Amino acid sequence: MTTKNRTNRPAARRRRFGVFLGVLMLCFTAAELPAKTPTAADFLELVANLQPFDRYVHGNSISVDRKVVFESATSKRACSLIGAESPILAFEENDRFLCVTAQGAKSPKVVRRVILIKPSILIVDDVVGDVPQDGALRWQLSCRTSPTGARGHSVVADTNGKCICSTLWPAEDVPAWTSTRQEEPAAECHVEIKPMQGENSVRCLHVLSLHPKQEEAVSIKTTIGEKAGVLTLTITGDGDTYRFELPCPGKDAGTVAVTAADGKVAVQRRPLPGGILPHGLDGMRLIDRWDRYYRDGRMPPWNNNLPAAPALQEAVEKETIKPCRVVVLGCGSGSNAIFLAKKGFDVTAVDVAPSALGIAMADAQKAKVKVRWVLANVLALPDLRQFDLIFDRGCYHNVRYVDAAGFVASLKQLSRPGTRCFVLSCNRDNAPGVREQTMRDDFTETFDFEWIRPATIHAGKESKDTAKAWSVMLRRKGEE
Repeated sequence: MTTKNRTNRPAARRRRFGVFLGVLMLCFTAAELPAKTPTAADFLELVANLQPFDRYVHGNSISVDRKVVFESATSKRACSLIGAESPILAFEENDRFLCVTAQGAKSPKVVRRVILIKPSILIVDDVVGDVPQDGALRWQLSCRTSPTGARGHSVVADTNGKCICSTLWPAEDVPAWTSTRQEEPAAECHVEIKPMQGENSVRCLHVLSLHPKQEEAVSIKTTIGEKAGVLTLTITGDGDTYRFELPCPGKDAGTVAVTAADGKVAVQRRPLPGGILPHGLDGMRLIDRWDRYYRDGRMPPWNNNLPAAPALQEAVEKETIKPCRVVVLGCGSGSNAIFLAKKGFDVTAVDVAPSALGIAMADAQKAKVKVRWVLANVLALPDLRQFDLIFDRGCYHNVRYVDAAGFVASLKQLSRPGTRCFVLSCNRDNAPGVREQTMRDDFTETFDFEWIRPATIHAGKESKDTAKAWSVMLRRKGEE
């Protein structure tokens, strides 16, 4: 390699990065979500992925003292376990699993998390509010053929195989399943669960698994435990072992880690989706394209070994910003978020790349700091409440080319009058970068500018790899 080629390597990296982002933006645009609150009917992936279970089950309902609070049935627009009109709170699909959190269409006090370990293991995690202490919750399946019930599980079989529905939570005093042996479509089975002493809600977790006819024994192994309201669930099937940490659905996303049959880490512990990720084929390609830079110990060209962006360090040291409740957008592998947590900030950090957040979680654990890591699309954020400070190093100068108004709307969702927004962005005409007038056009209606001044930003793995940039401090308009 010539000296000239070595000298131009950072510039070449930036050019490749620019081309990559151009493709990324096209995929992102193709994967945009509808403006309305999406329902299960908007996610064709649910019907396609869960169709094998619909061969055995064509409906599911939850009743509290005989009043139905959740109901679903197989149709062209929905699967047997999520009703077509159920609002979707979080969604992710990848090659290994699909995870969706839905709210009950009949009652917002019902929240369901469904995780499909492809292709044949299905976790259904429900929390139902307002269950009287002297009442009971009935969890019911409508079956294609007459089921058989027993303590802890029910079996629905046909000539090709069987579907086993096991009650894993509550773990103590596991209730017995009751089956109604009638001809289809009236065949059904149900289990009744009472609230724990002193609680007015019921949480139940079921695992449905598909088994070929020749399998006499259950081919999956499960263990479950609970600590401080978080269920720890381990499932081994087809050689891989999945470990989940599952807070109550709707309260927090939880985490997943996967170990392969040979004992190697297949998926580093990382968050489950906290919001709706880009989906469909284009959405999955987008996530994979963004995520692959962080897999197998690799790091993208924009990631470096610095503890935090120098401009952020300077702002903290000079007390331009002081400890407060802060959200970091496009946090990547988490160096800025961890730095702020070390300095006493209450930190939430958002990124769309699962592997990046896996690295960030591990580094935060080593640093012994607490950060709330959220796997989400910044253009489709979950409810994170409002923050005192928003920090963005390198997110805005990409995403604004997808949807500038949508990005500002996300900032409004995360802020209140007086919230400050600290933005570091490259100074150029296209992604990744933006010019001064463009920033003023994007932000002036909603924010006042405390300052906008030239700066430098690290654009490669070496400390000397820098690019012209902007340091911008915004303040949300309105009375404090």
